[in-house]
Amino acid sequence: MRKELKPNLEFIERIFPKVNELTKKGIMIISDCSSYKIDLFSEDRLQRIINIAKENLESNSFKIIEKELENIIGKDIAKYHNINLWFRPDSEFVAFKICLSDPIKINNFKKEELKEIITKIWKRSFLEKDELNYYISKFSYQLIYYYKELLKLNFENYKPEYFEYERSHFFDDNREEIINKIWNK
Repeated sequence: MRKELKPNLEFIERIFPKVNELTKKGIMIISDCSSYKIDLFSEDRLQRIINIAKENLESNSFKIIEKELENIIGKDIAKYHNINLWFRPDSEFVAFKICLSDPIKINNFKKEELKEIITKIWKRSFLEKDELNYYISKFSYQLIYYYKELLKLNFENYKPEYFEYERSHFFDDNREEIINKIWNK
């Protein structure tokens, strides 16, 4: 598969430790409720904590973290300005998601490349042997979103429901049919 169709895994490997360090700080800022009085027995305590986290997401301290991340990664991270992503204990998950490159529009996509991508999704096998390392193999399941976004960006006939396994029985019998539906120009 051509290099421009793949996520830049070498880049992820190089920047991941620093991005993970910053996401840990970001998660600590967002989840800090220490300056607020929360009644642990009140019925609305969860909503109160979520509201505090949303306020912290807009804080100057967090904006500094976002700027540093943008400088390291080289892209706008506004699409990751989401409480559902940041309000979690696993900084490595957040770091990998932020490090993952965005797919690009390819003018001369080949049907064989489409087939290879769909096979990767079908097998849920996204890495070559030379691409295996701790960070990337731990979060390789997230590469399915990269490849689906690549298809969406490059094929007007792409539909997310082609990959809804329960409805389409994608694993069993539809792979060639889906390739043809997406490729049909």
